[in-house]
Amino acid sequence: MGGTYVLHWVLFSQGSLPARVLCAAVPFAATLVFALVGLGLLPLDVLVKTATRSGRREELLSGPLLYGLVHSLLTVVFFTASPAGVIAVAVLCWGDGAAELAGRTYGVARLPHSPGKTWAGSAACLAAGLVFSLAYSFFFRHLSTFDRPVGAGELAAGCALCAAAGALAESLPLDGDNLWVPLATVVTSVWWFGF
Repeated sequence: MGGTYVLHWVLFSQGSLPARVLCAAVPFAATLVFALVGLGLLPLDVLVKTATRSGRREELLSGPLLYGLVHSLLTVVFFTASPAGVIAVAVLCWGDGAAELAGRTYGVARLPHSPGKTWAGSAACLAAGLVFSLAYSFFFRHLSTFDRPVGAGELAAGCALCAAAGALAESLPLDGDNLWVPLATVVTSVWWFGF
């Protein structure tokens, strides 16, 4: 969802709070569906089968619910005004997603500080997070949506730092990558870019 969703931000009025809220309504609506299905109030077996690992509806109340809430929050708070939101979505969607796939497929060597995570997963998170944060943030830079001009070198360095922070957060032995990865990315981005 988020990998393509963020590219639609430019279709809304820039700098407008109502536009941010309207745009955030899309992932928020999906989040409400996750909550209703997870609580058993809305029977939707196809969602349970496709959006959970265990096949249990209650799982929708953790990772998928948090994923949608994070997208909604990033949209309202950062939108196109700062690289922070764009980079956080890129690292969460592509970096964390790549970590999952690479870790399960190629993950033999485990991280010493986190036996549930692999070197292959962390490397994939870093690589995909970097590639897609560069692509997305340079797209938004080209459209001049950021609140201040951001130089190409500054943006590339910021993307590298943010991808590294996201990969580090993903490698930690914590539950809730859908929270920790974008949080680490946003904190790093705001520190680096200053907005």
